[in-house]
Formats: sequence, C-alpha cells, structure tokens
Amino acid sequence: MQLDPVQEWRQIFYDAWRLERDYFHEPSMNGVDWPALRARYERYLPSVGSREDLNYLIGLMVAELATSHTWAFGGDMPQYPGHPTGVLGCDFVVDQGRYRIERIVRGDGSSGETRSPLAAADVKPGDFVLAVNGREVTAADDVFALLVDTVGKETALTISPTPDVHEARIVKVTPAESDMGARYVDWVNRNRDRVAQATAGRCGYVHVPNTGRGGMAIFARQFFAQIDKQALIVDIRWNSGGLFPASMIEHLRRIRLGTYEQRYGNDLRVPGVAVYGPKVLLTNNNTMSGGDAFAIYFRVAGLGPIVGGRTAGATIGNVGMPQLVDNGEVGVPALAFKPAAGSPQVENAGVTPDVEVAPGIEENAEEPDPQLARAITAILGELNRR
Repeated sequence: MQLDPVQEWRQIFYDAWRLERDYFHEPSMNGVDWPALRARYERYLPSVGSREDLNYLIGLMVAELATSHTWAFGGDMPQYPGHPTGVLGCDFVVDQGRYRIERIVRGDGSSGETRSPLAAADVKPGDFVLAVNGREVTAADDVFALLVDTVGKETALTISPTPDVHEARIVKVTPAESDMGARYVDWVNRNRDRVAQATAGRCGYVHVPNTGRGGMAIFARQFFAQIDKQALIVDIRWNSGGLFPASMIEHLRRIRLGTYEQRYGNDLRVPGVAVYGPKVLLTNNNTMSGGDAFAIYFRVAGLGPIVGGRTAGATIGNVGMPQLVDNGEVGVPALAFKPAAGSPQVENAGVTPDVEVAPGIEENAEEPDPQLARAITAILGELNRR
C-alpha cells in the first residue's frame, strides 16, 4: 500500500488524544483542559520526524494528566538487525593480564530463561579464560567482543587454572542471550538461605517479581514448597505489576480450619497448603502497580507488618484499550483504585510501610540489604510474640 507516514502520525496523535478523552477514569480529566492541551501539543506535529518522535510527543501530552500508567510506545518502527552478544553466566576480574572467573552464576537449568551456561560446564571459580573459539583473549581485549553472534551456538573456551596456556583445556559451552534470569534465581536463593539461617529454619522466603501470570507461577513454586514453615517473609521489592494479586493474598491469609489425627504419620491440617504463622511484607520504591495493590491488599487483610520503602504509588491501571492504527499503544488510566473510607490516597503517594528502611547504598556496606535484615528482625519478633 502507499502510506504517507506524516498523515498517519497525525491520525495517531488525534486517536491517542481521543482515547484519553473517552476512557480516562474520571470525566474532568483531573481538572486538565484537555482540548487546550491538544492544541498546545499538535503545534509540534510538523517537527515530528520519526515514529519515535511521535511517541515522545504523545508521552508528553498524556503525562499532563499526572497519573500512572500513561505511556506511548510501539508502532510501525524500522527493524534493525542486531548481532546479539552471548553471555556465560559468570563474573570476570582481571588478574595477571588475563580474565579470571571470579563467580559462576548457578541459575536453574530447568528453564532456558534461567539457565547459566557455565553452571553445568567443567569450569570453576578461579579458572582463567585464555581464548574464545581459538582466538586468544587478554586483559587488553574486550572478552565480550569475542562472544558476538555466539548465542545458542556451541562455543569453545580455552580454560586454565593459571594464566599459563600450557595447563589449558578446551571446554565447550553454549552462550545465552541473557543471564539475568539466572542471576535472579541466585539472588532469591541467597535471600532464602539467609532467612532460613537467621530463623533456624522456621521462616520461609518468597519473592514475587510481578503480579502477572509469570509472577503468579513463581509465587506458586516458592510458596507450595515452603508450607512446612512457621512464618513467611514475602518480598515484593521491584515488583513491576501486571494483574490483581488477590489469589496470592488469599493463599497467604488461609487459616486453620481443622486438624485430623491418624494412628501412623503426621497430623493432617486443613487446608494443607498454607502457612498459618506470622507474615511480613517487604517493599521498596520500585514496587509498583500490581505491587502497590499487593501491599494494599496485604494491609487490608491484616496479614502483618510491612517493612522497607514506600511503594511507587501507581494504582490507576489500564483495561483493554484499542490499539492505534499501526499497532502502537497509548496508556489510558481507566481503572482507579478506590481507598476505603478514611484510608489515604495511594496514587502518586504509595503505601507507607509500618517500618521504613532505606536501601543499602554501597555494595560493600557492612549490611548490603538492610531492608531484608529488618524484615528478619520483624518476623523473629512476631514468632516470639506467638
């Protein structure tokens, strides 16, 4: 088809403005003169030179509504073929002019998203990487430059316990596009181990990264595996939201309805899939949207104290909005959370914890995660009181 991008961008701009006008959660548009704003921003349309420019312009306009979930992204963008760089799932340090592996990320090999390439290889921390696919690498080189276009491809690493090439061996690995999933798994496992050690195994630890389908699945895997615990720390720091987290709250608020004895074996609890003891919620300033809702529901359900940082305060969410003509999207805050009578407004304010704790600033601080440390103190206090 013959397409005039300039005319299409003009149509998209007006469509985005109309979607906000017709579906914004309250008709006064937060007191903003919406027609005047259209006139103000449409003057810049002749200066738009790309679809990215248009998203930027629309983003400025919808930001005038001063609520969360206003955005502009996507659309008919040019696609640029890239050259993905492989990663090995490790941390390097420079030692004696070579790259030495300081730490290997363990991850979880059951999923491609959490797989760490070196975790199952004949490599250990302290080994040196002397070459990649036969090309020597020293500290003067960028080791990742030799891993370009290796994602999903068998790659030969020359590994040695010393910088001496005479002690080297060849190890074949398959680099991944990202090791963030594997690093996330390691971080959760370290936190869980720390909680278990500090509470003598009495308290479990669950991290919920989002409230979408993926986050619910992660919650289920962690929660069901720890129903033998007496207490639970639920960590929703950096929770990016998604859907309503009501089902997770329902699992957390289950109470004991009965116990059945049997001649042989343990007593049977009803419901069996539950942690009946005290709970603490851990939040920070990057807990948003569905994460805000998680903190609100946790407090309304009376599940326990909230520790950490004030949440982001992004509670006016979206429902299914029509896409723009080129499959772009503009965020329309159409669904506003209504606080209970006498409760403070959360939008643009956030949920204030019962115990506010600033995050650790320096990685080498004496206490790198003071928020988790304070949550452990709180759960121990709850256990002792009960």
